[in-house]
Amino acid sequence: METKGADSLAQSLEQGELVTLPGITSLATSLGATRVSERTFELARKGQESGRVRSCVLTDAEAAMGCWRFADDERTLVELACGVNVALCYGGRLEQALGRPVGREEKVVIVVCGGQNVTTSMVEGWRREYGDLDEDVTTNGYAECVPSTVTAPDRA
Repeated sequence: METKGADSLAQSLEQGELVTLPGITSLATSLGATRVSERTFELARKGQESGRVRSCVLTDAEAAMGCWRFADDERTLVELACGVNVALCYGGRLEQALGRPVGREEKVVIVVCGGQNVTTSMVEGWRREYGDLDEDVTTNGYAECVPSTVTAPDRA
């Protein structure tokens, strides 16, 4: 998972060779690398060839949506570099990234880390700036399959 503007691995896989970005333009800078290591590229390429690795790039807006939806659902703050992972849980993005539906018997593991570079006011700012993205997800009918402030059961 990478955000557009910090997607050196995805671009390298697409080009078939290591690519160096001129800079990180994504807001998700904490894990951004203008160039991935040769070993990372080699392992990702082999994994891609075997079908075990898929590269997925989402926008900063989608990463931000992942942050505020995760805060709503789990009461945990994560920064954008993690929000891009969490965004897979919403709006059918996981199925889109995999190119197929996820079976009931399958296990999906998404790594979630907090981070030092996030505050509640940042998350609320992202919600105000990109909030229409969340509304689009809800109106497209995907919200029923994923908890949210609208659909999650009362955790009292």
